[in-house]
Amino acid sequence: MTVTRVCSKCGAELPLDKDHFPKAGAYFRKQCRDCYLALCKKYYDNHRSEISKRKQKHYKNNKEQISLIVKERNSTDKARQRNAKYKRRYYKTDSGRKNILNSVTRYGKSSNGIKKKRTAAQKRYHNDIRVRLRGLVSTVILLGLKRGGSSKGGKSCLNYLGYSIEDLKIHLENLFEPWMNWNNMGVYRVNSWVDDDQSTWTWQIDHIIRHKEFVYNSLEDPKFKECWALSNLRPLSAKENIIRH
Repeated sequence: MTVTRVCSKCGAELPLDKDHFPKAGAYFRKQCRDCYLALCKKYYDNHRSEISKRKQKHYKNNKEQISLIVKERNSTDKARQRNAKYKRRYYKTDSGRKNILNSVTRYGKSSNGIKKKRTAAQKRYHNDIRVRLRGLVSTVILLGLKRGGSSKGGKSCLNYLGYSIEDLKIHLENLFEPWMNWNNMGVYRVNSWVDDDQSTWTWQIDHIIRHKEFVYNSLEDPKFKECWALSNLRPLSAKENIIRH
């Protein structure tokens, strides 16, 4: 036989369980769940300012303890899934999407946000050779365009090279000398270079027909295509590259 209780607020007779009556410690409340939530909402609306100040004071006095509790609570898989589900649902609302985007924009412009982005970019640059190659190629192309009195105009040079960064990576790898690898790509440092010690050597991307021999003022210029063709690029000892140029 199902045990029931009559709600003291609305008079509805409902099963006496947690789905219909909220608990207060070990006992069920006299109001049903809907009536209890309505009472809580009414109380909150009438005492919003007082509750907010009380919460702020409590957080300020117990900041470290609260942070540890929240961190531990959110570390479980169930909590992460719940939070992700809530965020997705909130982002789908117009106000939620606007608030999240504004928050991201504000954080990105803050000192912490700028520092975090700079650190992440540096980490990607040193750990992902494709990012390094793209940065190097883009920088040298920009210098070539400036020498021709032009600029990229906001365009991506990758759309005009005729090959991908992965293609460039494979091309250079196929031309590596035995001592070359992606860890020793870099500039020539006269103080650390030892001619008889290959572990001190570095290499650079070299234009077989020198870059300065080509004058181009746009990414569509045939001279640009000729200069940056894979057949004109090779890995070369950094010292030899300095001597050659």
